[in-house]
Amino acid sequence: MSRFSMSVKGRWFVAGVLLFVLWLLATVPANLVLAHVCKSVPAFYAEGVTGTIWSGSAQRVTINPAGFYKDLGETRWRLHPFALLLGKLSVSLNATNGPEHVTTDASLSVTGRMTLANTDASVDAAIVRSWIPLPAQFGGHFSVQLKSMSIADAVADELDGALTWQDAKVDFSGAPIQLGNFVAKLSLGDKKQYRAALSDLGGNLGVAGQLQYAP
Repeated sequence: MSRFSMSVKGRWFVAGVLLFVLWLLATVPANLVLAHVCKSVPAFYAEGVTGTIWSGSAQRVTINPAGFYKDLGETRWRLHPFALLLGKLSVSLNATNGPEHVTTDASLSVTGRMTLANTDASVDAAIVRSWIPLPAQFGGHFSVQLKSMSIADAVADELDGALTWQDAKVDFSGAPIQLGNFVAKLSLGDKKQYRAALSDLGGNLGVAGQLQYAP
């Protein structure tokens, strides 16, 4: 009887410890974790952090990888703990900085496979010059809508979405040229080539065609 009683007490003790650990994990302050991340990752900065690591917000988040600086503005996130049971880190993210925004459901598996879903983002078209040194200024906004996108070993193996250039402008000499609106429907070919079906949304240039790139 004594052994049975101790066994029951032991089980309750273990259950209590587990619940306490889970409670600690569920209430980890996000500001403590992100302060450590900011120190460890110089390309990442967050301020005005509130909430927990599972569900919280920051008044401002900036990223600066390899000289590419971007202010995401006010950022909110929600981690999905049950995805951890499947070996995935999954987060819903919403960031807003004036007219620019990013909304996405992102996940990263233990194998390094990254998946994006329900993605809606808009950025200033001037961002192009951060990637490619071109002799022109770009105006307007780029909008990206992705139903789904998966990347493994730096190569996409799933892609379904669209890229829109709204109020497109190009300026070579101080006199902006108005181009209208363009859209590229994004997909993958049978042999995993990147495909972009182009159109100008009824503009004057009559742009139509398809680009294809094999990584």
